Amino acid sequence: MSDGVDVEAAMKHKFAEDVFTYTTRDACLYALSVGASEHAPDEKDLPLVYEGAGDGFRVLPTMAVLFPTMGMSQIFNIPSLRFNPMMLLHGEQELRLTKPLPTSGAITCRPSLGGIYDKGKGALVLLDSDCFDESGEKVAFCRASLFIRGIGGFGGDRGPKPAAWAVPSRAPDKSDEYKTTENLALYYRLNGDTNPLHADPSMAAMGGFEKPILHGLCFFGIAGRVILRDFCDNDTTKFKAIKARFAKSVYPGETVITDMWAEEGGRVLFQCRVKERDVVVLTNGVAEVEGAAAALAARACERVAGERRGWARARDCACAAAGMRRVGAGGCSMTLRSGRSPLPRRCCDVRRRQRRPRACGGAGCPRTHRNADTYMEAAAPQSG
Repeated sequence: MSDGVDVEAAMKHKFAEDVFTYTTRDACLYALSVGASEHAPDEKDLPLVYEGAGDGFRVLPTMAVLFPTMGMSQIFNIPSLRFNPMMLLHGEQELRLTKPLPTSGAITCRPSLGGIYDKGKGALVLLDSDCFDESGEKVAFCRASLFIRGIGGFGGDRGPKPAAWAVPSRAPDKSDEYKTTENLALYYRLNGDTNPLHADPSMAAMGGFEKPILHGLCFFGIAGRVILRDFCDNDTTKFKAIKARFAKSVYPGETVITDMWAEEGGRVLFQCRVKERDVVVLTNGVAEVEGAAAALAARACERVAGERRGWARARDCACAAAGMRRVGAGGCSMTLRSGRSPLPRRCCDVRRRQRRPRACGGAGCPRTHRNADTYMEAAAPQSG
């Protein structure tokens, strides 16, 4: 076994609890640092950046990744896990929410090791943290997967096989572009991560970078913000979990494109890439949200409206997206007349891309529907 790694002893290490305290101002700062309300005034994002918003102030779910920040530093103090801090890489991040985050308060974090695995050239260390609010209720679980180079080969378990993940063959159901600012890393570090790699050009050069890089958790937060907006309508109660793998670095000033695919079971697959260099920087992304299937069905209807009036494609696209075997099956809210596409009342607007649509079934409309009101708003053209 490697002189620097004693798995059994390390797994028994007791971490000290850590308390993360924040105010509404801190929550606003975090939201702004991952691109919320980029084009102010933005009424949809206003509740994330303004404590006096009429719809009620709410905290971006991905802010929870900040809670264990101080507790993570304890990994450097485990006697049975010795390594050079410069050899540590943040490989993956996972976040699971059990309730919406408090708008302010003190969060108690209880760190622990979730596993230590031998990857040959290095070790994979899972650093977990359960996070509790002031009432003692659990609000979040965070897991940081850390790859430590140079301490592998100690004869340990290689760990479980990663879950299969691949980019779907179809075009993204939603895609978002966010042009980061040149000073975004300096802005994001005010959330608590003061690693000089993100601020000092000389430290960045020592790390092999041409200039300071953006925090990985910053573009992780950008992806989470976009998914919350596009698939949850910024309703934080619908955002349940998010996980992704860091693949490449992002330089402040570059454009981050988040591509998203809604899947059955409330999952949204996603990846982030840098437009200027055409490289994937965040991959293996999976978010769990409520209503992803409905959002996918709405976009399926929009595609059908723009492509074909036919029944067959509508059935394959919209009904499969909604998780039904066929149109008209039990639980299907789209009751159709024979030979008509399952499109909502505003389909004519979508198909013709008119700003002020004629009502479906009106003059010049080739389609007539029953029970179309259910999907009327869902099928309106999506922004962004």
